[in-house]
This record gives sequence, C-alpha cells and structure tokens, in this order.
Amino acid sequence: MLVCVHAVAFVLAVAEVADGVCRIPSPASIQTDADVVLEGTLEVLIEDADRSSRTLYFLISDHRRVPLRFSRRPANLVTGTRVRVRGRWDADSALVVSELTRL
Repeated sequence: MLVCVHAVAFVLAVAEVADGVCRIPSPASIQTDADVVLEGTLEVLIEDADRSSRTLYFLISDHRRVPLRFSRRPANLVTGTRVRVRGRWDADSALVVSELTRL
C-alpha cells in the first residue's frame, strides 16, 4: 500500500541548441555508449510504504522528465536543485549518472 508520495516539478533548460531552441535528444536517437550532458532542475520523489520505501530522481528539462539512476545514492539532493548530469542512456530510457554537479 502506498502511503505517501511527494513530488514537485520545476522546468529547466539545456542539452542541445538548434535555431535558438533548446532540445534534449531522445534516448532512441543517440548511442547508448556515448556520454550525455544535461542541465536542469531535479525532481525527487519519495515513495513510502509499510514494508519499504524508495527515492526516485528525475531531471526536468525542455518540458521532459528524464529518469535518473545512480550507482550509489546521492547525498542531500532535494527537489528544485539546479544540476548538471553526465551519463549514458540505459535501455529503458533512464540516464545512468556518472557525474552530478550542483549549479
């Protein structure tokens, strides 16, 4: 049973600029073995249930919500934090983050 979900989203910015329009390439349009650098606003959701809980991370950019995965849980990240992430696309369209910088 899901007890609580907390979510707030903010709109953010860039990855690729063409003709003055910022665009994030879709995972299907780029190689999964190529590094991607995105900037945006972090969205952190905490799902809390009777037997377990989990924290989900997303990058909000160009009106798109990109799921983020970390090899180890990042410390002190909250919704609304402006970040730059570097990583590679996973097969399920999540960005596996290798580096995160707070802006």
